[in-house]
Amino acid sequence: MAQTTYQAPLFFPARDAVSSQEYLLVINPDANIATDIRYFKNKVWEIAGDHPGHYAQPHISIYNFLGFQQKEQAIINALSAVSKNVKAAFVHLENFSCFEGSGTIYLTPRPKNYFSFLLRELYPTIFNCQGINRQSKIYSSTEPHIIIARGLKKDQFADAWSHFKDKSYRSSFLAESIVLLRKELLKNDQYDFVGEFRLK
Repeated sequence: MAQTTYQAPLFFPARDAVSSQEYLLVINPDANIATDIRYFKNKVWEIAGDHPGHYAQPHISIYNFLGFQQKEQAIINALSAVSKNVKAAFVHLENFSCFEGSGTIYLTPRPKNYFSFLLRELYPTIFNCQGINRQSKIYSSTEPHIIIARGLKKDQFADAWSHFKDKSYRSSFLAESIVLLRKELLKNDQYDFVGEFRLK
């Protein structure tokens, strides 16, 4: 797995002159759900035309931070250690929601408190890791989501959301691992796969 297209998170960091690497920590849904999400992305394209994130890999963003590639092994070691203390859990996807201001349509993962737990468990490890750039912020999403479309213009959003707002969708998958990705900061949407860390 060399390069994968992932959607840049809503909590995107500003350019940092010290570090040129952006790291993204995610949970990926299983293959069946990923297929469903690609279908929904294509439906937005049919209704509203091309949109940012059309080809992005379905995922749930956990943390977004800047780091030093030359110290990347420290990040890998830290995540490998902490993941052994975090339990795998079933994630349930419950219907569609939106961030109207950013033209975003997404699926809502539950239970929300599981993602709050993940943030609490992982934050000290990431913050104290020698591989991260402490002169920059560590970003997380307080509202977990899997993006269907984002950055839609007002008329695009209205057309697409009118299709999805009353639709029902239910599915679930076992979140068995977290995945670390890396790309050059603000360069493009191509992320390199760094590592996958199994949860207990």
